[in-house]
Amino acid sequence: MHQSAVEAAATVSEVASHLATGMFGDGDNADRTAEVYYRGLGRLCADVTHIDRAALNACAAPQLEALRRGALDLALREFQAGRKEAAHAAVNNFLVIAGGDGELAVDESRSRHFRPRVCRAMRGTRAGEAVVSRWNAQTVADGENLLVEAVEVGDDLERAADEAMDLLAEALPVVAPDVLRCAYGLVPITGAIVSGHFAQTPKLIFVNVSALRNVHDAAESILHESLHQKLFDIGLARTIFRPGYVDAESHTIPIPWSGNELRVRRFSADRAVSAYHVYVHQTLLYLALLTRRRSHAEPDPEILHRIAVAWARAREFRRGLHGDGARTELGEDGLAFLHWLDRAHDALGAVVLPDGSALAGHEGSYASSVYRRPAASAAG
Repeated sequence: MHQSAVEAAATVSEVASHLATGMFGDGDNADRTAEVYYRGLGRLCADVTHIDRAALNACAAPQLEALRRGALDLALREFQAGRKEAAHAAVNNFLVIAGGDGELAVDESRSRHFRPRVCRAMRGTRAGEAVVSRWNAQTVADGENLLVEAVEVGDDLERAADEAMDLLAEALPVVAPDVLRCAYGLVPITGAIVSGHFAQTPKLIFVNVSALRNVHDAAESILHESLHQKLFDIGLARTIFRPGYVDAESHTIPIPWSGNELRVRRFSADRAVSAYHVYVHQTLLYLALLTRRRSHAEPDPEILHRIAVAWARAREFRRGLHGDGARTELGEDGLAFLHWLDRAHDALGAVVLPDGSALAGHEGSYASSVYRRPAASAAG
């Protein structure tokens, strides 16, 4: 193996260890903290609505557990706003959905193995239909609903998802189990998105069947959405954002690779933090895949392209979040989280790619469609 490849592999190992340990890296701790949080919130909601605590215990089926946590979050917000009847309604609506869905047993019986289960019982079940209908009613971009549809899951789709998660486990044996354990269910869909998650259904991730048919796209999407679940869990116990933070009123960061001459998309601080988190991990994933190739094999141009784009996009979010406006939106833990990601991003940027260029030299690659060696490196 070439010296630069040896050094790249060592960097991948070091960064993986960094991203899987400590206050923000320990996914097992984040997941367990979230379990304790929702156990306590369930007991509180049961007591104030005068129902049996057992009715709001954790659910084995990922669809129901997602709806339970979403209902508890909504009930808490309604109670805090003094709307007791609405809080009671949130709890009661969940109890109606949870009653009598025997078909969910197919998703209860299969072990999660610290990775999301592929949800088979979506169409025709109360819980599955509720998950999709809530997504379709409330997930909006550019003024339009991002409509999706759950698909019938056969062995082929489940096998494709498992192959993608196996690839993640092989490429990132420390990071992948740590991240994937934070997502409980994977919903294969068709529709307007490649992948997504929904705040009202914590622990569920949505992946388009078109992505599942390409192992690299599937692995990227599953990692991406599972990271959002991990960060959500971290945020239950950490002050990522300042007290009183309101996402709709947040300072925003422009996204230079999106939109057109008339309109540039902008991300709130919350969304930008999540994106930075994801792109650092995506860079690590593709560098890990690059270092796994045989020493005599030519590097895959598509993998090189994905490495450069992910690192460059991470850099843009990093730069925006360190700006005066966005930094004011972060809490004490949020600033520490930012520096934790910066350390990983710096280490990855120092990696020398097979063409002799440093990854940090690809800072302008955030909108590129193919891999190109930086001009300065080519001249040298």
